[in-house]
Amino acid sequence: MGERILRWSYIASALIFAYFTLYVVISGYMEFVAAVPVQVD
Repeated sequence: MGERILRWSYIASALIFAYFTLYVVISGYMEFVAAVPVQVD
């Protein structure tokens, strides 16, 4: 029982870390794209 909970906690933390990393990369990329002067008018 304990090993299963430990394994799921590892999986959950890994998923949260991956989601956070993706969020940071995507937000940083969007900020970089927004910083580039692109005329959309």
